[in-house]
Amino acid sequence: MTPEYSVMFYVNNTLQKTLEHLSAQDAYLHAVPNDANKNVPNNPWHLMLRSPAIQRMGILFVGETIRIAWQDPQPVNTHYILILRTY
Repeated sequence: MTPEYSVMFYVNNTLQKTLEHLSAQDAYLHAVPNDANKNVPNNPWHLMLRSPAIQRMGILFVGETIRIAWQDPQPVNTHYILILRTY
């Protein structure tokens, strides 16, 4: 069976949105915010790179998560994005 993943978007530790039934590649693509790829001074976004993220996702147990994107330093509204293995 092919693993499935969900992407969970949090703001201030509150779940805002979930995308479900995704492949590892699709989950990673959805988890990376557009602002994270901008080459601007003081960009608060940090990312787990694709290759290490896909490798880690492959060894997750069902119900385990990894943090793919997060902000640091934390602005007033702190955002972070997790990927959950669902199957």
